[in-house]
Amino acid sequence: MRSVLIALLCLACLTPIVSAEQITNLPQDQDKFFTSVVGDANDGTYQRLLTWFDTNPDLKQLKDSTFFNAVTTDDPIYSRYAPNTKMLPMVRVQDAQGNVLAQIAGDEIPTTAERLYNCIGVQVQLRLPHLKHRHRPQPKPESPKPVQPIIVHVDAPPQPLSDSRELSFRVKREIAAGLILICAGALIAGLVASRKKSA
Repeated sequence: MRSVLIALLCLACLTPIVSAEQITNLPQDQDKFFTSVVGDANDGTYQRLLTWFDTNPDLKQLKDSTFFNAVTTDDPIYSRYAPNTKMLPMVRVQDAQGNVLAQIAGDEIPTTAERLYNCIGVQVQLRLPHLKHRHRPQPKPESPKPVQPIIVHVDAPPQPLSDSRELSFRVKREIAAGLILICAGALIAGLVASRKKSA
């Protein structure tokens, strides 16, 4: 009887752990980012950061849309953060693969929640430029519209140039007068040039 009771107690203790694992490993969470706030529990700046993530609408939205971890230096999990934490307190945002997208620590922490949110946004944009161009589901494309043929209106075909026999007498006379003037000008220019050479 005693062994059955111990087995039931062990099963009861393990049930919340198993269900917690099932909740955090849902398929829709596989690309979810991580946000961690790390610091000394007695530090005022650390406490202020945690308050900002609860009260500022932008930081609260970030907290709610990521796996959020508040880690103090006396937590056993802090040993994972200690080797790559330069200063405390620290705010770190990581992608689903663990790549650090934003890290603000120590003296870098701004004085307002709005500035902290902006700093996180700038660092994420710098470190993850393809985030803007990530594929987002689009509505079903419309079926292609039928191609309308291009209608070209052709004017009457151009008339062929008339040959010189069809030109009017007046046009012929103007052309002849122009040619005579050109020839006369060339003749005069030639005579003037030859007199200058002989002089």
